[in-house]
Amino acid sequence: MPNWDAVLDKTDLVDLAAYVSRLDEGGLTLRGDTRRGRSIFRSACVGCHGNSGNGKGLLAHLINATMMDYTRSDKMKKITDEDLVEIISEGKGKYMPAWKKILTASEIIDVAAYVRMLAH
Repeated sequence: MPNWDAVLDKTDLVDLAAYVSRLDEGGLTLRGDTRRGRSIFRSACVGCHGNSGNGKGLLAHLINATMMDYTRSDKMKKITDEDLVEIISEGKGKYMPAWKKILTASEIIDVAAYVRMLAH
C-alpha cells in the first residue's frame, strides 16, 4: 500500500476513507464528483450546515434555526438519494433554499454525493 500522505491532503484522505467505508454498505448510488461537491458545499452550505456538515453553521446560530446534521448516519439513512437531490434542488422548509436555478443538475448530484459521505 503506498503512502497516500505524500499525495493527498488530510481532507482528501478523510473523504477517501468515508467513500471506501460506504462501499461495503452496498456501494454509493450517487456517483457525483465529491471533490466538486465539497467545494460547492464549502462555498454555499457551511453558513447553515457548518464546515463539517453538523448543522451548526454561523447563520444557523444567528437565526436560531435547527439545520440538518449530515454527519448523523442514523438520520441520513432515513433520507433516500432521490430525496437528498430533491431537497437540494427544490429547497425545504423555511430556510433551505432551492438551488436548481443556481447549480446544474450535475453539481447538485455532486453536492448530494459529498453530503452523503459526511455520515461515515
